[in-house]
Amino acid sequence: MRNPDFSVSSRSMKSIALTLLFLLPLLSMQAQSLKILSQQKMKRWQVPPANYSGITPLGGDLYAVCDDKAKNDGYYLFRIATDSVKGRVKSMEIIQQPLTKPEQKSAHDAEGICYVPDTRTLFVSSEDDQRIREYDMQGKATGRELLIPKAFAKDSIRANMGFEALCFDTLRHLFVTTSEAPLLHDEATGIDRLQTFDLSLHPREQFLYKMDAPELTGNSRQHIQGIAAITATSDGSWLILEREINIKSKYIGSKAVTKIYRIRPNIQQHPLNKELVCRFTSRIAPLAKRFANYEGMCLGPKLQNGQQTLLLLSDSQAGAGNSLYRLQDYLRVVILP
Repeated sequence: MRNPDFSVSSRSMKSIALTLLFLLPLLSMQAQSLKILSQQKMKRWQVPPANYSGITPLGGDLYAVCDDKAKNDGYYLFRIATDSVKGRVKSMEIIQQPLTKPEQKSAHDAEGICYVPDTRTLFVSSEDDQRIREYDMQGKATGRELLIPKAFAKDSIRANMGFEALCFDTLRHLFVTTSEAPLLHDEATGIDRLQTFDLSLHPREQFLYKMDAPELTGNSRQHIQGIAAITATSDGSWLILEREINIKSKYIGSKAVTKIYRIRPNIQQHPLNKELVCRFTSRIAPLAKRFANYEGMCLGPKLQNGQQTLLLLSDSQAGAGNSLYRLQDYLRVVILP
């Protein structure tokens, strides 16, 4: 039998080389595509159920996490290890509990948290009293806090829809926060106001952000929609976590829609332009019980190929549910393009 001829002419080699030069950028772009990894149950690593609501990176594999129903103020210190090639979570553990005794009978409703490299301190936003307090690296309150404008006073905000998202933009040296839902006088327009603060803790510019129209309709026990988290990236953009939840009267059929938008702060845009980065849903159904209310978001480590990871943290309300089904605490990794 005649053997196949694998010889290639020099002209063919040049043609192949030119084709590869054309294709390599396209292949590289495909390799840098967005990836939404499957959510991982935190109990897999013996992390107890809680009301985890915010997360911020501290460097290396350390992260600070706040709990909106913790007995003490402050934050948890987590160690979270991820795979540097595929971004998958390898392990996690809690190595420090919230330490600060509350000023009142119960702890503040801690919703958002950010680390400030300039001062080596953390700030935590409290939804119950619309304050954003500073804590040291041992988790103790320093007594300092952001000077909140009167526009964000409690009487200007719908109950339990105050400060939720909080981040620190290391490029601009600014804090960024907003109310979970539009202020009462903005409800008709669906406009949320992103408020910035400088390192002197004084308010700076405000940016207008248009919320999406509700898409989960029909009768329900509870409907929630708002901005749950903000993350500042190394390219100067901000990532906004919008989430909408519809809880049905008998829970089966409940659904959560999570969307991440990229915006670029520009005081001249009214409102800011939004670019959808990704979207995913979860629900409670007889054969699909992986409902997740994602409230925390922060940058994770970069992969070996240079792609940036994003960590999302869900709030299970301390494993709320019954003997048939309980909510789970999840950590999800998104690999940005």
